[in-house]
Amino acid sequence: MVGGDDAQFARAKPVLECMGKNIFHAGDHGAGQIAKACNNMLLAVLMTGTCEALNMGMKNGLDPAVLSEIMKQSSGGNWALNVYNPVPG
Repeated sequence: MVGGDDAQFARAKPVLECMGKNIFHAGDHGAGQIAKACNNMLLAVLMTGTCEALNMGMKNGLDPAVLSEIMKQSSGGNWALNVYNPVPG
């Protein structure tokens, strides 16, 4: 997530490509920081919802591994559930 004018982005892109594969020119100066903040905010919402859903299921007697698989294959599936599942195992 990079901000700057087109010429600055073009100059920095070869260096950025050495650091990662997903490079996005978000717009003018500061746009990369705003895009990063938006993405992190969405991750926080997904993590909170994932934790709350698993907690509710466990408190009501569901096996968290089974519930996790149900949610992964259903509309609740999300990156936080797949990668940062807060329930050990």
